[in-house]
Amino acid sequence: MSRDWFPRSGDETPHEHTHLVTPARVYFNNVLSSRFRMIKVKPLRSLVTPKPPQFFMVWVPGVDEIPLSVADYDEKSISFIYEVKGAGTNALSKLGSGSYLGLKGPLGKPLNIVEGFSTLLVVGGSGVAPTPYITKYLASRGCRFEVIWGVKKRSELFNLGSVMSGVEYIHIATEDCSVGYCGMASELTRELVSKYKYDLVIGVGPKGMLKSLCEVTSGLNTYVVLETMVKCGLGLCGSCVLPNTDKLLCVDGPAFRCEEVMQYLRT
Repeated sequence: MSRDWFPRSGDETPHEHTHLVTPARVYFNNVLSSRFRMIKVKPLRSLVTPKPPQFFMVWVPGVDEIPLSVADYDEKSISFIYEVKGAGTNALSKLGSGSYLGLKGPLGKPLNIVEGFSTLLVVGGSGVAPTPYITKYLASRGCRFEVIWGVKKRSELFNLGSVMSGVEYIHIATEDCSVGYCGMASELTRELVSKYKYDLVIGVGPKGMLKSLCEVTSGLNTYVVLETMVKCGLGLCGSCVLPNTDKLLCVDGPAFRCEEVMQYLRT
């Protein structure tokens, strides 16, 4: 296929690549569960190493550019977990091994994770996408951490441990009570934070879950990773402004302290 749409200059520094489209070749594009897929690609030139929960704008040629959180990264490849929701992710799901796409990033601000912090990571819904890379980074920083993974039903589950490293324990919470804890992830969080001390709580998932998480961890060092419409990823178009705040998700986030975005979460 033609790759004329990729910038061709060979003398950019790696940091300049953040805002250029980098071509990448698909390794694999696999089904993980009834809801999620994982795509692994090989960038054809060097990327700036992302830090969680930074994201990339992933361009499916001729279709759309979509924001995806980093699920894993090394010097040879980068992976994304995604859910088929619209035209862009539907087209992405049809890309087979050897296909090409474009990457712009990493975008957004990384979390400041202190070495050795005891951390609770609370995940719900599509929040599973950045979870493997967050846990990999926590492990590299010598953090002791646990994961709560909340889903509505059993069919949404997959072997999360197979795409993560360094996790001491994964607590499963299902709203239909089919597996693990019977109830919502935020309810299980309330129980754990009442029994154990955590230096840091990170929430990734739907807006309603994050609102509840902020409420049950009031007074703790809690950050929530948000999702909203992102078009340019550079803070230029204004599509990702968070109502009732002065924040743009793509440049000020996607991670925020609860107190920064509580008014937004309540809307």
